[in-house]
Amino acid sequence: MSIHSHTPQLAVIDNRGLPVRQVAYWRRDAAELRPEALVTAQEHDGAGRLVAQRDPRFLAPASRPNMATVYSLSGAALCTESRDAGWRLGLPDRTGHMREHWDGRGSHWQNEYDTQRRLTAVHEQTRDSTSRTVERLTYADNAGEFAERNQCGQLIRHDDRAGVVWLDQQALNGGVIRQRRRFLPDQSDVHPHWPVVEAERDALLQPGAGYITASRIGPLGQVLEQTDAGGHRQHFSVDRAGQLQRIDLTLDSQGRQPLLKAASYNAEGQLLTQVTGNDVTGSATYEAASGRLKRLTATTSACARLQDLRYEYDPVGNILRLVDHTQPVTFFANQRVAAENTYTYDSLYQLICATGRETANAGQIPGLPELITPSPIDPGRLLNYTEDYAYDASGNRTELRHVSDGNPFRQQLRVDPQSNRALPWNEGEDKPDFPRNFDANGNQQYLAPGAQPMTWDALNQLQSVTTVGRPTEADDAEGFRYNAAGERVAKFSSQQAHAVAHRRVVHYLPGLEVRTTDDDEELHVICVPLARGSVRCLHWVKGKPGDIEADQLRYSVDDHLGSCSLELDKHAGVISHEGYYPYGGTAWWAARSKVDADYKTVRYSGKERDACGLYYYGFRYFAPWLGRWVNPDPAGSVDGLNLYCFCGNNPVCRTDSDGRMWGPFEEAVDAFLEIEPVIRAEYGLPPIGLPASELEDDESMDYQDSPESFASHDSPGESSPGSADSPVPPPSPTNDQNTVLDILNANPDKPVHYWNDANLLERTSFGGKVYRADRRLPEEVLRDGLNPSTEFTSIGKMISSEALTVAETLEGVLFYAAQSQDDYYFYEIDADEVGGVSLLENLVLNTPRMLQHLNAEPTGSPTEQTGLSNRMREAHLNFDDLNDGKPRIKSLGRLPEDMKRARVTVNH
Repeated sequence: MSIHSHTPQLAVIDNRGLPVRQVAYWRRDAAELRPEALVTAQEHDGAGRLVAQRDPRFLAPASRPNMATVYSLSGAALCTESRDAGWRLGLPDRTGHMREHWDGRGSHWQNEYDTQRRLTAVHEQTRDSTSRTVERLTYADNAGEFAERNQCGQLIRHDDRAGVVWLDQQALNGGVIRQRRRFLPDQSDVHPHWPVVEAERDALLQPGAGYITASRIGPLGQVLEQTDAGGHRQHFSVDRAGQLQRIDLTLDSQGRQPLLKAASYNAEGQLLTQVTGNDVTGSATYEAASGRLKRLTATTSACARLQDLRYEYDPVGNILRLVDHTQPVTFFANQRVAAENTYTYDSLYQLICATGRETANAGQIPGLPELITPSPIDPGRLLNYTEDYAYDASGNRTELRHVSDGNPFRQQLRVDPQSNRALPWNEGEDKPDFPRNFDANGNQQYLAPGAQPMTWDALNQLQSVTTVGRPTEADDAEGFRYNAAGERVAKFSSQQAHAVAHRRVVHYLPGLEVRTTDDDEELHVICVPLARGSVRCLHWVKGKPGDIEADQLRYSVDDHLGSCSLELDKHAGVISHEGYYPYGGTAWWAARSKVDADYKTVRYSGKERDACGLYYYGFRYFAPWLGRWVNPDPAGSVDGLNLYCFCGNNPVCRTDSDGRMWGPFEEAVDAFLEIEPVIRAEYGLPPIGLPASELEDDESMDYQDSPESFASHDSPGESSPGSADSPVPPPSPTNDQNTVLDILNANPDKPVHYWNDANLLERTSFGGKVYRADRRLPEEVLRDGLNPSTEFTSIGKMISSEALTVAETLEGVLFYAAQSQDDYYFYEIDADEVGGVSLLENLVLNTPRMLQHLNAEPTGSPTEQTGLSNRMREAHLNFDDLNDGKPRIKSLGRLPEDMKRARVTVNH
């Protein structure tokens, strides 16, 4: 019997059309006759708002739910309480601005706004400190110098927790042309308290002019040239479709050199080939029907093959087998050792068994295994291993069995009975003290049981880790600092050796890492992303070691997850070679010298591995030896109710771009960026370039999609107080907005637009055909009509009157419906003479105001912040206009073949 036999997914809907139960059948082994039924439940109040969510471990009605939400009379989420992440409380003022925040650790924030309702200051008080002003924001007036730089009304100075950033010049489309960053003193325990007077704030910073980054932005909003803070210049060339074609690098005071010479793509936008500056050709082959990656190769100009990865899948797209055909089969210690990985999954597609190769000394500790030199690795040094994984009903990994001649072991994790917090534990030991090992917000307090303490700032960002504690001497430690958007911008590490303290500092800047040590070394690491993989150039300003070349180029040859498998130099010579366990630990690695190995920092999933062993993902840290995050998901329950689970326990087929939401490993295609230049060109407007990111799932039509993604984006607990996520309502239309409106309404072939009460572009006649999914029978819908939408959680209602949520395309509504296993009927709606607002149109033509309406991060990707709503092309129609007596609704039936294709796309 197959492990997947008789394991359907069921959904229960109440009489309001709201999901109240989901049943997943879990079989761990094909020998199990009866799979276990895992029930997830939701509760809604009388207004249809989601108030409680329970996973299978906390299903009893008398138990506290995994996540509960309390709403105001207006429907705004005021308080959230999570078993994993604690509680958050936020109180908005009468205009809807979040004025004050509290959390379970006793932290309290107060936000200040100016007369235009722009955030101007954030005050923070923790349980053990007095109130401090941790952020101040300054905006440009209409003086001549600001007008010349397109800055009137724009943010020009932001004092944050790391220092100050000045936005010195902006393009017409809103892109930053020139910015400058100055840091606070290089100590992780320095907490700012910003005075009102700018001169007094400047006195708190490190001396000097700061780090300046300048960009040249092209007509489609792409960055065509970037000069980093070290004076190094990156040049980018794209084709007519906006796809990357060439990259050149000009180091400070040196000549121009190519890093990417050419690239080609298929009709789906997937990379086919790229030729890098060291004349290595990387190629990718895909299955014609599904678009799945079949093969990755890297070949030198002399036809030497450096990489040849081949993939085999099960019917739903899980990788079953991965073989590297560049590595020979060897026989060692009575074993046949092949460069082959195999994977087995349970009925929920959680990884339960993996095989591969490792060195004899690799294991469960956070550190790296012994380095093998020289590279490439001697296959005779490798042994086979098998890892088996066990999970509980909430998706917590509870056991790892590692079978190998080199280092067999068993790791157990004990899960808190009251949450999904878990700690390493061995049979016979006392139960872990979870209140001591986790704070009220769920942040892990020790890297190892009772040792290596971790400290967290008020925003639940890791502040420091003690890697080696000493009772009478200074500890070895790492410290971190973050900007207002939550991105790490500085790292400090200190180590004791022979009674001498050694200190290292890293400053992270756009396209550049500045690494300094106390032994007079200053290294600029220029970071350049390619179409696949990346290049890191090591440029020593001073203190270069003697055993490594100056301005060393390190080309990363990645696998399907973006993990750095090979590093090549400018002559295509192998610098390092590395293999990984499924959950990110290093199984083996080799380098041509120890000096070369010391400068490798990027590894699994293309992320930086810190000295403490944690991987930094952007908004969280991942512990590969535990297979879980060390603190709860800052995005809430977008990936399910277990806020510590890594990639749904399927790390082979899924990646997480920044620690907030996982997705399939296929190359991310930002749907918004694909269509943005086309739409703006159609309207005769300049484009607005926004950063791309992974496609992500979220809520959309009336809260009826995946119940696991029911996260309230308006909850004060899901955004950093005072950060770019803080809600700011739109002011009156700006001159730029009015110019856009004039251009739109000057075109007689386009609908008439106006600025509505939310300062969003609204059409008097939406026009054309739009689409809607509904569970009711066609005869009922055609007789009684559609019902107005009542839930606008992911995308707040964009019009003032009653609204109907629709998709602008048939593909969009199919994509929405494919997120669940429910059966829908589909309807085409004639939207002529029906007012409405398009999400995509406002993201493209009215970006700042739309992001403010979303309470979103102005520098973030719209796909990240609108999820399914963006992918399905969501729009809100004026419901009253639909009830004008005209026959506007046409039934399309169930569209079974279209739905089958849509579900295949979603599952892959």
